[in-house]
Amino acid sequence: MIIIMEPKATVEQINAVKRYMENKGFKIVLNHGDVMTVLAAIGDKRLIEPQSVASFEGVREVKLIQEPYKLASREYKEEDSVIEFKNGVKIGGLERPVMMVGPCSVEKDFNWLMEVALAAKEMGCEFLRGGAFKPRTSPYDFQGLGEKGLQFLKEAAEKAKIELSSSTSTEINLPYIMPVGGVPKHLVKTLTRAKFESLAHELIQACLEPCKKAMSDAGLNNADIDEVILVGGSSRIPAVQKL
Repeated sequence: MIIIMEPKATVEQINAVKRYMENKGFKIVLNHGDVMTVLAAIGDKRLIEPQSVASFEGVREVKLIQEPYKLASREYKEEDSVIEFKNGVKIGGLERPVMMVGPCSVEKDFNWLMEVALAAKEMGCEFLRGGAFKPRTSPYDFQGLGEKGLQFLKEAAEKAKIELSSSTSTEINLPYIMPVGGVPKHLVKTLTRAKFESLAHELIQACLEPCKKAMSDAGLNNADIDEVILVGGSSRIPAVQKL
């Protein structure tokens, strides 16, 4: 609930409304603006009738705010919120955009974090951010091997991709990739070439348009091409070669 006082409301009138709301079990946050004072009443709005608050002397308007984050609403505070940091940079309002980068999760390796910080500085970033806590629902954190587990998965995926270029199926076997309830869990999965190609289908098809555009820009058609040279690891994928 937002209680907007009249511009000429006295301190006694404001305090009277504040005491009344606090006695009803509401937490009150005062915002003394340049023109008027606004009271944010945080609590169960079913405990009070808005009309009873509006009847107080000095009250201009009472608003029921249905949205969350009442203290961040324009009804409570019309002015822009601007935060100035020690480096002189301001965030908020009509200030210029601020570049801020950093990892989703801060790991124990300080040198790794310093590399990120130095790279960010070279790109002109003014802030280094990082999450100190990652919930168990996060796909980034394996709740076990952490970043090392991600590296294992990356290496296994690369190995599987290479093997499927010459085989119709491959086995991904990663022992103790993560503990669940203190019990080691292993990843054992058979991946077929057909399944891999279905997963990569959209990416593979996306290769066609750049090729068509290059031929069009060169004024060539399929009949003018005698030989195609494929370069790079992904060019060994059978589905890519069939394009």
